Amino acid sequence: MLKKTAIALAALALPFSTVAGAASIPTYFEVRFYSDSMMTQEIGGYIWNCDGSIVTWGDVFTTPHYTEVSYDCPE
Repeated sequence: MLKKTAIALAALALPFSTVAGAASIPTYFEVRFYSDSMMTQEIGGYIWNCDGSIVTWGDVFTTPHYTEVSYDCPE
């Protein structure tokens, strides 16, 4: 399961990678996963922090019910 999570997180990094000739803007990105469609029972999630660190907890990528938040990090 850990390997599957690492691969999925690496795939998420692709949109945030630097494109030749484009400025790289660090982005905060957060996903929270829920066991139900009403999104009342959080079961896990991950956060991609502005410093590049990734924090995960619980069950991730095991349900179609999730929320996403992202914004540009302050310079």
